[in-house]
Amino acid sequence: VAIISAELPGMEGAALVQRLKTLRPGMAIIVVASRPDREDALHTLAAGAMAYVPGPLDAQSLAELVPLAGKLGLLEQQ
Repeated sequence: VAIISAELPGMEGAALVQRLKTLRPGMAIIVVASRPDREDALHTLAAGAMAYVPGPLDAQSLAELVPLAGKLGLLEQQ
C-alpha cells in the first residue's frame, strides 16, 4: 500500500500513480489531496489509484482505507 500526496513539486499525483503502477502493478495506492479537486481526482483514479481522499485529512477514513487497500493489493497480485 502506498499513501501519496496529490500535490508534489514537479509531478502531479496521477503521474506518480502511473509510475508506481508500472513498477508494482499490484500496488494499492491512496492519494491524499490538500483540497478537493474533481478533475485531479478523476485523473488520479483513471491512472490506477484505489482512492482519492480530499483534505483536510480525516485520520479515521484513512485508517479504514489502508486495510482495504492492502486486501485489494493482494487480490490484484493473484
